[in-house]
Amino acid sequence: MTSTFTTNKYIEQPASGDYASGWATPVNNDWAAIDTAFGGSSSVSVTGVSGTVTWTTSNISLYRPLTIVFTGTLSANVVYQLPSGVGGQWVVYNNTSGSYTLTFGSAGGGSNVIIPSSTRVYVSCDGTNVYVIGNTVLNQNQSFMRNRLINGAFQVYQRGPSVTVPTSTLTYTFDRWLVGAAGAAVVVTQNGSATPGNSYSINIAGATGNTSVSLTQRIESLNVLDITFGSYLTLSGYVFQSTGSAVTNLQWVINAPTASDNWASQTNISPVTTVPSIPSGTWTYFSQTVQLTSSTANGIGVSLGFNTALTAGTNLYFSALQLELGQFATAFERRQYGTEFSLCQRYYEKISNFSGSGYALAAGSGWPVYFRFAVVKRTTSPTISATYTPSNCTVTTINISSDQFAANAVSSAAGLLGWYGGSGTINAEL
Repeated sequence: MTSTFTTNKYIEQPASGDYASGWATPVNNDWAAIDTAFGGSSSVSVTGVSGTVTWTTSNISLYRPLTIVFTGTLSANVVYQLPSGVGGQWVVYNNTSGSYTLTFGSAGGGSNVIIPSSTRVYVSCDGTNVYVIGNTVLNQNQSFMRNRLINGAFQVYQRGPSVTVPTSTLTYTFDRWLVGAAGAAVVVTQNGSATPGNSYSINIAGATGNTSVSLTQRIESLNVLDITFGSYLTLSGYVFQSTGSAVTNLQWVINAPTASDNWASQTNISPVTTVPSIPSGTWTYFSQTVQLTSSTANGIGVSLGFNTALTAGTNLYFSALQLELGQFATAFERRQYGTEFSLCQRYYEKISNFSGSGYALAAGSGWPVYFRFAVVKRTTSPTISATYTPSNCTVTTINISSDQFAANAVSSAAGLLGWYGGSGTINAEL
C-alpha cells in the first residue's frame, strides 16, 4: 500500500500494513519533521533569481521549518509562493542586499506580504492569503494620525444625503472623496450599515449603461512631507459589491499632481495594483502595499477603479479605508467624530442662517459684516458660494481669506438695511 502525506508540513501517513516490521522509520522521520516545523530554519538564496518562484512539495525542506531566511543579492523584484492550499505560520527573515523587493505569498492567488530588508516578519497563511501576524505594534512616530485618508469611515457627508455623479466628471460626494462614472451617471448615498465596528459606508448605486466607477481622494502636500520616493504605502479597507458574481478587476494606484496641490494634470507614481477576487454579496477585507516610484513633493492621491459595469439594481460599498506609511496594514484608526469633521472642514464647509443689519445715511453706502470660518482653510482664496435675502440693499462677498470673508451690503436708499437667511459653502478642495 502507499503512504499519504499531510497538506501543510508533508508529514508521512503510512497506509495500513506498511512498515510492518519497521515502524521506527516513519515515526522517527515524522517526529523530525514536526520538530523542524516548530523550531527549524531553512536558507534560501535569491542571487540570480527574478520574477515569481512557486514552491512545490519537492521544496518541503525550504518551507517546512518555522524560520525561512532569505540570503544573497536581489537583482530584481522576487516573489516566493507557498504551494496553493498550504497553510501555517512562519518567521520570514529578509537578510538580502540589493534595492529590490522580496515578497512572500501563496500560489492560491490571495494577498502577499513584502518583507522589508533586514527585517524579520511573522506571517500566517490560510492556504490562499498571506498576512502579517501581530502587526499592530507601531513606531512612536506612526501611532497618531497614521491614516492619511480623511473620512475613511465615511461619517461626514456635508453634501448629502445624496449626490448624482455625471459621466466623465470627477465629483465630490462624501467629504474629501471624489467619485467618477463612465457610461451612465450614478447616485452616491451614505449607507447606515457596514462592517463590524463601522457605522457607515459609501454606497454607489449602479445605473443602466454604466461601465465603471472610481473613488479618489487627493492628499494635501503638507500632509505627506514624510513620504518620499521609494516609500512603501499600504492601502486597506472593506469592499462589498452586489453584481451577482465575483469581481477580479478592482484596481488602485497612487498618483501625484505635476504642480504643488494643483491637480490640473497628474501622473501615476506607483504600480497599478489589482485587489484579489471580491465575491458578490459579502464584505471583503483587502490589504496591499506598493512602493512609490517618483517624488511626492506636490502631494499624492489614491484612486480605486471598479472596472466592471455597475448596472441598475447593483451597488458598490466601501468602508474603513486606510492609507498608511509602511508595508503592513494596522487596525483602522478611529478618530473622534469632531476631529474628523474639523479635518473635513479645512477643505469644505457649509454655512447657514447668518445675517446682518445696519443704517445707511445715503444710497450706495457699504456695510461689510465679517464671518469667521469654523476651520482655517487650505488656501487663502477659497471659493465662496452664498445666497442672501436682502432688504434695502444688495449683498456681495468681499475680502476672502483663509479664515474669513465679508458679506458687504450696499444700501439702495438711506435708512435701515439688512439681510438674513444667508447660506452657502466655502470650498477649498483639491
